[in-house]
Amino acid sequence: QLLADKDLRERLGYTGREMVEQQYTKEIIAENTLRLYRRFC
Repeated sequence: QLLADKDLRERLGYTGREMVEQQYTKEIIAENTLRLYRRFC
């Protein structure tokens, strides 16, 4: 389906990129890393 539908590919790609950019900022990754260090150290 993705091979045949260029618009769907572009929408999914755009939506996926937006999600990653919102959920995986440097600040969020740093906070999650600190939380893990505190938990195990």
